[in-house]
Amino acid sequence: DGAPGADGMDGAPGVDGMDGAPGADGMDGAPGEPSAWENVVIVAKSGGDYTSVATALGDITASETNRYLVFVAPGTYMETELCLVAPYVHLKGAGQNVTVITSARSGTAQNSASATVELQDTGRISHCTIANTGSSSTFGIGVWSAGASRAAEISSTTLIADGAGGVGHFAIYLSASEPTIKFSDLSATGGSGVNAALASVNSAGGFPQPLILDSYLLGGASVSDPTQTGFGMSLSETAAEVRNCVIEGGHRAISQTQNGTTRIRNSQVQVGSATNAFLLDTSGSGRVLFFHSGVLYVGNKLATGSTNEPACLFSYNASNAAVNATCD
Repeated sequence: DGAPGADGMDGAPGVDGMDGAPGADGMDGAPGEPSAWENVVIVAKSGGDYTSVATALGDITASETNRYLVFVAPGTYMETELCLVAPYVHLKGAGQNVTVITSARSGTAQNSASATVELQDTGRISHCTIANTGSSSTFGIGVWSAGASRAAEISSTTLIADGAGGVGHFAIYLSASEPTIKFSDLSATGGSGVNAALASVNSAGGFPQPLILDSYLLGGASVSDPTQTGFGMSLSETAAEVRNCVIEGGHRAISQTQNGTTRIRNSQVQVGSATNAFLLDTSGSGRVLFFHSGVLYVGNKLATGSTNEPACLFSYNASNAAVNATCD
């Protein structure tokens, strides 16, 4: 045979075929287990450890060496039982406009039976809205606290008491308690007698002084509420240390009716022009001091029943003009 011929040239590559249609989705995997983190409890509308905030809080036993976080996922949680935030428990939501804990609890006394939430010493509440819409009885309270020190804390929380009826509504009611409240909004309306963003009374001796920072307090539907029920702060045998806040009341911005000296620093305190409205009520030896603050009132409505006149240092009125040492 003769010698083999040279190889021919390779042919041009063929065009790839079109991709086939995608296959059907596979089945979902089994749901994961609830949080396995130690001392973390999840409350959620579904998929958590609990669906009730009150039940979750009631099922844990915390201590200084066994602290708990109860995280409440987005949603509105209507509770019928008291949500008790015990010592060394942090009740935390997913945000003020995202997690809402509410109840229609009301009672005949200013105590935990009338409240949505109770805050005990060294407990903490943050990043949620706590509401009380109770009106079937005398009092409705968002958060009630007794005997707590400043180690108890409310932070980045909206507190609302706005039932349509009843006599007294309080966003927070403190009984011989002085927690730290910061970056929060407090409001109360709807009661026929008193609507106080914050009420503080001394029922156990000592002289409790809550610390309020970077917050907004409104008593009544607005600063011009004509119902003569709105109090930004109502204090008796206690005082408050206030910094960087706005405090407004339709009837009284601050009522310091029995003893104590409340100090307002770098803040704005305002009352409207409704009938019988006054910025301050210091009728029982109480006093209010303003430092570098706005003292906003109409005409001669600075104070009523004063036995101790207020004092102002480097403070101003609604026209941004300096007021004198007696806040005039």
